[in-house]
Amino acid sequence: MAYLMCKKCKSYYELKPGETPKDFSSECECGSKLKFNKNFNINKNEWVEFLIEGVCPICERENPTEAIYCAWCGKKIKSQL
Repeated sequence: MAYLMCKKCKSYYELKPGETPKDFSSECECGSKLKFNKNFNINKNEWVEFLIEGVCPICERENPTEAIYCAWCGKKIKSQL
C-alpha cells in the first residue's frame, strides 16, 4: 500500500493498484503539499481520507471529492453550493 498524505489538514488518499503519485497533484485541497508515504505509520483514526470522485472534463484527470477546481489544470469542475 502507498499513500498521499497532508500533515497540515491530516487528510490522506490510499493509492489504488496501478496509480502512482505522478497521477495526482502534489498540492492538497488545503493548499499544503502532499507527501508520498509507503506506510501509514501513525494512528489512522486521527486522519480523514479524501476520496477521488470524478474526472475533469477538460484534462480528464481525477480530482478529490470536494474539489471545485481541477487540481491539475485549474479549470472549474463543480459549482459551489
